[in-house]
Amino acid sequence: MRKRTIFGAILSISVIFIIIGYFIYLLYQYLNNLIDPTYRSQSVIVNERIDLDLNNDLFAFDYQTQGNSSLRDLEAQTNKTYLVFLPFFYSSDLNLIQLNITKCSNSELTDYRCLDLSTVSKNNTLTLGLKGNLRSSIIFLGYRCQDVDFYKTTIPDNCADPSDIDEIINNLSAAFQVKLYTSQYNITSQQMDVKFRNQYINLQGNEFIFTTFNVIKQQTIVKQGAVFQSDSTFSSPIQYNPLIQSFDRNTTFQKTGLNLIMQITIQLDEIVEFTQIQFPTITQVFAQCNTVITVLMCIGIIGRYISQTLLEQDIFMLILQNIFSNNYQKVLKTNNICFQEEDSLINQLIQMKKNKLNEEIENTESIAVPTFNAKLKESIDMHQSSPCSSQLYQNYQQQDEVKEQQLENQLVQNNPYSENLKTSEIQLTTLNTRYTENDGLENVSYGEKKLLFQKSTTPNLRNPQQFTKISPKNSQQINFQNNLRSNSCQENSVNQQNLISVSVEKDNKDNEGKFKLKLKEKIENYSKKFFQLKDEILQRKAQMSIISIFGTEKIYIKAKEWIHKRLKWQQIKFIKRWMFYNYLEI
Repeated sequence: MRKRTIFGAILSISVIFIIIGYFIYLLYQYLNNLIDPTYRSQSVIVNERIDLDLNNDLFAFDYQTQGNSSLRDLEAQTNKTYLVFLPFFYSSDLNLIQLNITKCSNSELTDYRCLDLSTVSKNNTLTLGLKGNLRSSIIFLGYRCQDVDFYKTTIPDNCADPSDIDEIINNLSAAFQVKLYTSQYNITSQQMDVKFRNQYINLQGNEFIFTTFNVIKQQTIVKQGAVFQSDSTFSSPIQYNPLIQSFDRNTTFQKTGLNLIMQITIQLDEIVEFTQIQFPTITQVFAQCNTVITVLMCIGIIGRYISQTLLEQDIFMLILQNIFSNNYQKVLKTNNICFQEEDSLINQLIQMKKNKLNEEIENTESIAVPTFNAKLKESIDMHQSSPCSSQLYQNYQQQDEVKEQQLENQLVQNNPYSENLKTSEIQLTTLNTRYTENDGLENVSYGEKKLLFQKSTTPNLRNPQQFTKISPKNSQQINFQNNLRSNSCQENSVNQQNLISVSVEKDNKDNEGKFKLKLKEKIENYSKKFFQLKDEILQRKAQMSIISIFGTEKIYIKAKEWIHKRLKWQQIKFIKRWMFYNYLEI
C-alpha cells in the first residue's frame, strides 16, 4: 500500500473541486447565454444591387418651436397652418409616388409623425445598383404655407401670416427634428433591438436647406444551436451619414423653379457592413472545461512528483537512521539539535540522579561496618608532637577540595551541554546536602566528608603513614623523623607535603575519572532519549550531515552493499554525489 501525504490529498481534492466548480460555472453561463459568441464584422463596398426593406417607422419627424413645444400643438391652438410637408417615394423605375403622413406605430415615437409606406408595392424597396444605374429614395419636401411650385400646387385656406411664419423659422431655438430607424442584433437577448438616431436641422427664412442621408445597410448572419447550428439572416439600416447643404432660396427658385425651404433625401450607400455572430455549442463548453482539466492534471503530476520525492527522502532518512543510529546521534549532537526538548530531558536526568543517590544512601546504610583506623606509634607521636604538621595537613585537604572543584568546573565548561546541566547539578548538590543533614553530618565540611569516605574505603592509600610503612625504606625514614622531631615545623611540613601530594594527586585522578564516567552516562542517557524524537524538521536539518557517516571503512562497506541492493538509481546517484564531496568513490 502506497504511503500518502497530506500535500497530495489536498492537491487531489482541490483539483476535483476546481474541475467540478468550473464545469458548473460554464454550464450556467451557457444556459443563460452569458458566454460571448464569436463576432466578426467587415465593411465592404458592393457594386451589385443592394436592397433595403421599408417600414413605416423608417423616417419620423417633428418641428420643435421652443423647447419641447411642437408646431402641431401651435397649429391646433391657433387653427392656422404654418408649414406644409410633402413626402415622395422615388422608385427605381423613375416613378414618383406621393406618401401620406400618419402616426408612428412605435411607442418611442408617440409625439412624432411617420410616413405611410403601405401605398408602395412590396417589391419597391430602397435600392442601389451601380452597374444597372438603379436607385430609389425617399424625398421629403418642406414649404411655407403660401408657397407653390411644381410639386405643391395648392394653398391651404387657413395659412398664417408670413411674418408669423418667418418668426417661427428664424427662431434660433426652433429646429426640425428627425428620427431615423436602426436595428441591431442583441447577443444577450438573441433578438433584434430597434433604436432611433436623432438629427436636428436648423432652418432660415431666406435659405434653402438640402439634406441627404446615406443609409449604410447591415447584414447580420447568426449561427446558433447546442450541437447542430442553423443560420439566421437579418438586414437593417445601421448608420446614416448626413450631408447638409445650404442655398439661397431666390437663386434656387430662379434656376429650378422650386420654392422650397428644405429638402431631405434618404438613399442607400454603396457600403454594406457584413456581420457574423456564432454562438458556442455545448461541445465547445466541454472543450473549455477539458483544457482546464489538462492544466490541472499537469499541476497534479508536478505535485505528485514533489510528494513522491518527499516520501523517498523520508524513507531514505529513516533507513539510514535505523542502520547508523550511533552516527546519527553524533550528528545531532554536533549540530546542536538536542536543545529543543532539553527541559524535559534535564528533568528526567535530575530524577534519575535523585533515584541513584537514594539507592547509594540505602546501600551505604545497610552495608556500613564500623572501621577503626590503625595507626602506628610513630604516626601518633608525630601528630601529638607536631601540631604544625596537623594544621598543614588540614590546609592541604582544603586545597585538595578547591582543586577538585576547579577540575569539575573545567570539565563541565568544556562540555557542549554544560549550560543545560548546570541547573541539574545545583539541584543535586542541594539534595546531597539535605541527605547528609539527615545522616547527622551537617557540621562536617565537604572536604572532611570526602576524606572520611576515602579513609573508610581505602585505608592503605588514604593514610599517608601507612603508605610509608609499606615502602622498604620506612624504618629509616621513621628513625630519621624521630631524631629530627625537635627541629622546626617547617622540615616536618616538607616531608608530609610529599606524602600528602602523592595521596592528593591519586585522589584527583580518581575523582576526575569518576566525574568523566558520570558525565558520559549523562550524555548517553540524553542521546537515547533524544533519539526517540520524530520531528520531521530536525531530520531535514540533519539530512545533509548524515552522509558523513560513510567516513569509516566498515560503515562504508556495509552502506555500499546495502545501496546496490535496495536503493533506486536516483538515490544511488544522490549518495554518489555526496560521497564525491567527502572524497569517496562507489
